[in-house]
Amino acid sequence: MAVRLLTFLTGDAAVSDGLCQRLADLLNYGIVPAVPEAGAGTAGEITQLAHAFGPLAGIGRVLGPGGTTRPAGEALHDHGLAEFALGPKEGIALIQGVPGATGLAVLRLGEAAALASLMEAAAALSIAVIRAPRDPYLAACGRGDEVLAGVLARLRAAAGDEPSPRSLQAAGVVPGGRAGAHPGSPGRRAARGGRPPGPDRGHRLPRLPGRAVH
Repeated sequence: MAVRLLTFLTGDAAVSDGLCQRLADLLNYGIVPAVPEAGAGTAGEITQLAHAFGPLAGIGRVLGPGGTTRPAGEALHDHGLAEFALGPKEGIALIQGVPGATGLAVLRLGEAAALASLMEAAAALSIAVIRAPRDPYLAACGRGDEVLAGVLARLRAAAGDEPSPRSLQAAGVVPGGRAGAHPGSPGRRAARGGRPPGPDRGHRLPRLPGRAVH
């Protein structure tokens, strides 16, 4: 109903200001039309919209306390409203288009935004826990993609600055050996003149005195 009112306020539908005011009255008084969940069988939303806007003229039913329904005319009279008399083409204007789908899309958009926010929070927490470098999360890494840049900026802000950034340790050159060689490695021992063990060295069975090893 709110979506339909919004489209009417643009002026394109050429409906009266009285109809717009009546839609606003229903929203303000919390009068909710009872729309069947099933049984559409029509193009667009004609059946659903007929149930949604019939209460304007006192036709159909509206939701009551505890999920019950009541006649629309009674609900209007309880709030001092009379049945609205539709003007030329206003009935058609009410049932054209797909305002129901638009309203559902708006609701899903809010849920999707909440889910995306939770996902960003979980990602930022992971970044902080493992102390990952923050440079990949600079907004500039978005490379012109404003949406990606915004996500990266929010992740970096949520994760915060790393107190003691880590960096890869460069391999050092050990004097007399190859780069990155451990002092006890074969390369280090070879540099000192020792013979590095062969591929099977250290795996031969020892010879015992007086006994042959098979």
